[in-house]
Amino acid sequence: MIPTSLIMVLLVVGFFSSSFAFFFTMAHNPLVDRYTITMFGTGAVMVFAVVLAIIPVQLVWLSWVLLVIAVGSLVIAIRLLRTSLVIMRARERELAARMAKGG
Repeated sequence: MIPTSLIMVLLVVGFFSSSFAFFFTMAHNPLVDRYTITMFGTGAVMVFAVVLAIIPVQLVWLSWVLLVIAVGSLVIAIRLLRTSLVIMRARERELAARMAKGG
């Protein structure tokens, strides 16, 4: 059985990565996009894992499934975070070039 603390750490890192990506690109993106879906999906899995920890469910296969979902959401969240950082840097460069031109 996979410890719930390991699953929760992976989910928390994935949630914060996707929420940072959401807030870094929030100004020019619609409210519901891939960043929002990743953030809410990871949060829903976190709530589900907490409920399973409170109600002592001892299913080995379910812990493995939660671990796979946690690792997958972490990978997706990190990819989205890297993309949003590139977008944010490009926006900052554009703003710096505009300020250098005097406008």
